Amino acid sequence: MRRFVAGVKFGDGLDTSLRDRSMRQYIEDHPEKELLAYIWAETAIWMNRIVPEETDKYVMMAAANFVNCIAFVPIDAPTSAPCLRQTG
Repeated sequence: MRRFVAGVKFGDGLDTSLRDRSMRQYIEDHPEKELLAYIWAETAIWMNRIVPEETDKYVMMAAANFVNCIAFVPIDAPTSAPCLRQTG
């Protein structure tokens, strides 16, 4: 969640062209581009169907957090099974 909030705060102070460039870079560097694109597209469709309210930002933050939880989960390297020696 911190990653998303930091990105949003970073973009607040930028002009439109720099904000668009920053967003493109964020998407290009995201490990789950397809999932991110799908969630943003579905969120945009939802936003077009409703009357926007201030609380909608929480839904959008939850959607972004969902994607980031999947994308940035640490995955342990597979460990090899111990080698069993036959004695005897």
